[in-house]
Amino acid sequence: MKISQKLKELRKENQLTQGKLAELSGINHSAIRKYEIDINVPQDQHIQNLAKTFNISPLCLKSFDSCDIKLDTKGDLLATLVLLIKSGFLEYSLDKTHHRFTLKLNSKLENVLSIISELGKTLDLKNTEMQLKDEILIEDFYSWLCKYTEIVKLKQEEKEIPENLKNEIEEIEFNLMSLQEKLTQK
Repeated sequence: MKISQKLKELRKENQLTQGKLAELSGINHSAIRKYEIDINVPQDQHIQNLAKTFNISPLCLKSFDSCDIKLDTKGDLLATLVLLIKSGFLEYSLDKTHHRFTLKLNSKLENVLSIISELGKTLDLKNTEMQLKDEILIEDFYSWLCKYTEIVKLKQEEKEIPENLKNEIEEIEFNLMSLQEKLTQK
């Protein structure tokens, strides 16, 4: 589903006019109209504003359908992890002393998954283990987490993000996502 369709559907579900959505999100009314008729695509800041207005993750608005996720390569997996971290679905903690990181599902997502499970849908994440034993790969992902943490902190402090930090994280993301080595399943 395109973002234009998702936006219109969410607006109607919430019984909002385009004008009211514009007012609540701080986005120009004509921009909302253009997004809904697929003339323009909202930039990240507008996606953030709209997601906040609807009390959803920005990921829900982006063109991201779970049926399109393929985890065939290490790059696929890492791209998905980066996306899940950036969208807040996956939480992480860094142990800089031992040069390690821990990933876990956001508690809200855990609740959603348990509800799906209670509804009789099959979902077993615990039995789906993938090996990422490549030390260089793990080191690069750890490096990305450290730099991402730094960027999040700077944003929270409303400070300027240095251009070299932006470039470094983009380069690491590109390298991680372009890995074509096949994943092995345990």
